Amino acid sequence: MKKLVLAAVLCGLTYSAYAHVLPRLAVAAFTTNNGAAKVKEDAVTARNLVESRMASSGKCQVISREEIDALLENQRIQVGGISSKENIAKLQLRNIRYIVTGSVNAVDSDYLITVKILDVSTGRFSHSADEFMGGISQEMSGGVSALTDKFIAGIGSEEMRLVQADLGASGGRSYKIGDTGPGGGIVFLIERDVSFEVSGSLGSYTWEEAKRVAKDFRGGGCSDWRLPSREELNFIYKNLQGSRARNLGNDWYWSSSQANTLDAWNQRFSDGKQFNANKNYRGNVLAVRTF
Repeated sequence: MKKLVLAAVLCGLTYSAYAHVLPRLAVAAFTTNNGAAKVKEDAVTARNLVESRMASSGKCQVISREEIDALLENQRIQVGGISSKENIAKLQLRNIRYIVTGSVNAVDSDYLITVKILDVSTGRFSHSADEFMGGISQEMSGGVSALTDKFIAGIGSEEMRLVQADLGASGGRSYKIGDTGPGGGIVFLIERDVSFEVSGSLGSYTWEEAKRVAKDFRGGGCSDWRLPSREELNFIYKNLQGSRARNLGNDWYWSSSQANTLDAWNQRFSDGKQFNANKNYRGNVLAVRTF
């Protein structure tokens, strides 16, 4: 298994500007559906990826895995029952706002990876999603990162609102659909206090090439661009296609979401239909980022 590394590079607000209001978040060990050595190893890799992605978002203070593992062990908290009333009270005493849990379930040579976020303040799982992806390093890296990005918009929205109020109009600017974002893209989605922007077309590539091209894009000097998920691609189509802000034509665009080991999802912008295509086909590429 090759070591997978995510660069923790932020655009926009700096960590120091709002470290005092960041909620504490912990990523617990991922469970598996069998005891095979490779599955266990890949569960650790998935946890590493989620932890790195959460940290690089700049929206939470990720506590060390040694701290959370020791806490769960000492308090005899099992991940499967972590949301019980008794366990929630123990976590609240440690000032932990979010716990990320997950599972890596082997399906032949592929994985069904699930990620859930427990909001300790309410005792409920506020977000949950899963993704089918290949078990090789590169596919896991892209798949788990895209899966994790679905949650980042919902992390610490109240804390971020307070930060923006402290920074004033320049740092806490309000955006609307169709505006130009700080990375030079077009804002296509706003969830709570988090906005999503999309680049223009970056050319036509195979799926593996598309992921690399989106990741290497440096619009606005930002390095956190990525290939959009299937859901994000649909928001781009619904909110921007045919608008004055950006006409993306009738081409079809790759998403980061896999249908299986051979195919990935894409969307045709002539009619909005989503379908899957062989990863070796050449499709158009957009890059997205949150801010």
